[in-house]
Amino acid sequence: MSASLAILTIGIVPMQEVLPLLTEYIDEDNISHHSLLGKLSREEVMAEYAPEAGEDTILTLLNDNQLAHVSRRKVERDL
Repeated sequence: MSASLAILTIGIVPMQEVLPLLTEYIDEDNISHHSLLGKLSREEVMAEYAPEAGEDTILTLLNDNQLAHVSRRKVERDL
């Protein structure tokens, strides 16, 4: 049985930089990447995950290559 790995991220991650580190131990065909916000536009992200006043936030990179503060509570809810 071969090892497999699923990577779950909030925003985007430069997988071309991460994969070489992982493929030393696991075959690339056995690595999958899933992003909660990676395929959403900034507008969609902010409509669903904008923090409310006083709420804890998470800083994440969106697919427009810009950082955004999103609601920690809402991200945890959807993970």
